[in-house]
Amino acid sequence: MCSSTLVLEAVVVLLAIAPTIVLTDLPAGWVAGGGVVLAVLAVLVAGSLRRPSAYRAGFVVQALVLVTGFLLPAMFIVGVVFTVLWVVSWVLGRRMEADKVRWAAEAAAGVIRGPARGAGTGGDTD
Repeated sequence: MCSSTLVLEAVVVLLAIAPTIVLTDLPAGWVAGGGVVLAVLAVLVAGSLRRPSAYRAGFVVQALVLVTGFLLPAMFIVGVVFTVLWVVSWVLGRRMEADKVRWAAEAAAGVIRGPARGAGTGGDTD
């Protein structure tokens, strides 16, 4: 989920380059270069999320996108939306990883979770 958030964020950052050039007095080369660098950074972080340190880098990407709101105020909205998506993805991902570890431990211990035999199976015992 986190990698999808970062890749989509990279696309949105690239799409924001043109309006930023048109609506600000900043040099077009600097705006385009900064937007491309930020988008590439987001994609690189998305590709390295197998390492725990990459999640910290993901939070840095969120902060950088929020900072772009000082150049184009609409990016504050984009930054907030993607920061919320990032945090939700991060929290849910951690929860899923913890569940997988717990399920593996239960399977190794022989603990079986689920409905009781015959309960809710739709067979003749209902």
